[in-house]
Amino acid sequence: MRLLRSLAITALGSGLLLTLTQTAHASLTAGPDIIPAPASVVISSGAGGASNTHQQAFNERQVVLVPAAGLTVDAGIVPAGTVVSSHMIFLNQLDCAPCSSLDDVGEVWSFSGPIIGVMSDRNGSHEAASTPLLGAPGTIYQAPAADRGLEPNDSYTVAGNTITVNMHVTQPGDWIRVVTQAVADDCKKGGWQSSPLGFKNQGDCVSYLQTHGQNEPGQNIPTSTQ
Repeated sequence: MRLLRSLAITALGSGLLLTLTQTAHASLTAGPDIIPAPASVVISSGAGGASNTHQQAFNERQVVLVPAAGLTVDAGIVPAGTVVSSHMIFLNQLDCAPCSSLDDVGEVWSFSGPIIGVMSDRNGSHEAASTPLLGAPGTIYQAPAADRGLEPNDSYTVAGNTITVNMHVTQPGDWIRVVTQAVADDCKKGGWQSSPLGFKNQGDCVSYLQTHGQNEPGQNIPTSTQ
């Protein structure tokens, strides 16, 4: 298994996005429309799924320890023991039949930490498999479904802490999950509260990352096992 420290990948995809601009966690640092985690990201807007007219993104769980099985992304496996933060970018127009194409290309999203993996497979199987670990608390997610991820006319390119995304959708929309290396800034603005590691406050989260896990969450007891 290998850690994907840097990549410049063109992926397949197609999708649409939700509209609502508010300050989110510190991890997503820049982009056309950063929103709080919506109540639902299922495909159908009629079933409560978030919809939009341009790409939007939100933070999911921050500061997550990858389990023994590793984390499958487009270009390989993020190894067990890696500490990551998760984010979703999507474009999803209101339910329609027939639907005209909705295109949003060249959108650049930036993150606190380097991007180490993207999940954009066409039926969203990587996303669905990782949602119990990485999904935003309280958000309803979609099971794998036809064209959930990216299609051949969609693409993304990763460079360090940024991803440039091109989406062309009718229905359903497109959803991709971006996995970044967790950094101390991910603990800010409530990010520590979304972590499954049980931090007692923001400082506890920062200490864990700055000591590479030697200060245990909730205890700050040095250990050589992490």
